[in-house]
Amino acid sequence: MLALAVPPLAQRDLLITVTFGVVLLSILLQGLTIKPLLHRLAIVRHDARQRYDIKRGEIRMTQAALDEIAQLERLHGAPPALLRELSEETRRGRARLSPPSRRCASSGTIFELRSRFGLAVKC
Repeated sequence: MLALAVPPLAQRDLLITVTFGVVLLSILLQGLTIKPLLHRLAIVRHDARQRYDIKRGEIRMTQAALDEIAQLERLHGAPPALLRELSEETRRGRARLSPPSRRCASSGTIFELRSRFGLAVKC
């Protein structure tokens, strides 16, 4: 804005263009490099809890899809062959998402281990 306030000079247009270029370049350069820099300096890390929540949401989403397919089967809302195909595809997707399960000795309840997300499981 200060460059626009310069009185009319022979080099005014050049000054405005250079100022605009410097501002644009600095915003783009800093904006594109700040995230990788913060990760490299270990100031910001991918949070294990965030990854866990995303995976949990994906698993719940596939379960909701399977529930909806079952509802369509009960209501005869779609051809059975199509529903079988959708159900099989959704189950394969859920199998890729679900981490292995383990039975806790104390309670007998099955907990999904989230060891790859760095979270402890209490029985």
